[in-house]
Order: sequence, then C-alpha cells, then structure tokens
Amino acid sequence: METTDQKINKVVNELKGGFYGIAEIVDNFENETYYLIHTEIADPTEDWECAEYYLLKRDLSESYYLAHCDGYNGVKMQLGQSDIDNLLGDNNVNEYLSPFEITGDLLAEAMLSIQEEADEDYEGECKIWAEYCYSTTTLNRPTDGFLTGEDYEDLIFGTYQDALDWINDNTTETYYLSHGEMGAPSYKIFKA
Repeated sequence: METTDQKINKVVNELKGGFYGIAEIVDNFENETYYLIHTEIADPTEDWECAEYYLLKRDLSESYYLAHCDGYNGVKMQLGQSDIDNLLGDNNVNEYLSPFEITGDLLAEAMLSIQEEADEDYEGECKIWAEYCYSTTTLNRPTDGFLTGEDYEDLIFGTYQDALDWINDNTTETYYLSHGEMGAPSYKIFKA
C-alpha cells in the first residue's frame, strides 16, 4: 500500500506532464489547504525548457496551474490574483515565483536521455556528445551537447572508429582551460 509521501510524490511528478525534469514541493503553507509545487521540464524534440508552478490540494483531489516562467518573458501568471487569494487566503506565493532558473543543463540531460550510446561493435553512423566542465557562475559557458559543424548540424561520423579517432586526436595534446573552466571536456559516442 502506498504511503502518503509516495502518493504525493506520484501526483507531484505527474504535474510534469510526462516531460523530462524535476518536480518538488516548495512550500506547504504551514499545513493549510495547498502545497505549492515547482516543476522544471524540458522537451528535447522541441528544444525548450521551462519552470512551472502549481497549487496542489493537500488531499490530492485537485491542482491549479499557477504560473509559467521562461527566460524571455519572465513569470506569466496563469491564475488571477483574486483566485489565488480565494484559494490561499493570506498566504503569498509571489516570493516563490522565481525567474527562469533551470537547475543544471536540463535540456541537455533530456536530449541525452533519448539517445542510444554506441560501442565498438556498433556498425553505423555515430555522433559525439561533449560535456563541459565550467563553474556554474561562468557567463556564456558552452552547453553540453552533440558536436556540430559550421552549419550547426550534428557532426556525423561514418563509423564508431571514426568518432573514436576524432576524440583521440582532440584529447592527446595539452588542454588549456578557458576562463571559468575547471577541466577538459569529456566525450561519449552515440548512435546517429
């Protein structure tokens, strides 16, 4: 039989709508009527990520879509202030509606989760995933992702060995760190 915590976690994660990401309770309003839920979600097929907030009734019977946050438009309220006041009374949610701050490289992680890694026995085209090692406070740090060419399309290698040769050619010499970089990039080979 599911515990209360398991039931809550299941409902909270369902609020992600099946997308890759995280979902968490950020406030329980001192055991009043609702939980405030914060989700961070990404869809690698559409190349977007966002943060959303919901009010979840404590008995798990209903939820309200409260706000959407993205990097271009800030916070967009989905529920009117009078409706929020009716649901929460004196509790103020505005202090929790943070700007678009995805933890880690959520979109990169989502993209990686739908790929299949190649091994030396794989026969077919491959591509290379690069993971960078920068301080989180570094501005304009590169995003983890597949290597691309001048046309910004993924670089495709004819075989696993071709991809491995590229990695070996680019990791054998001395690597000089850029500003904010804490280590050399690491590479993985995936099926194209």
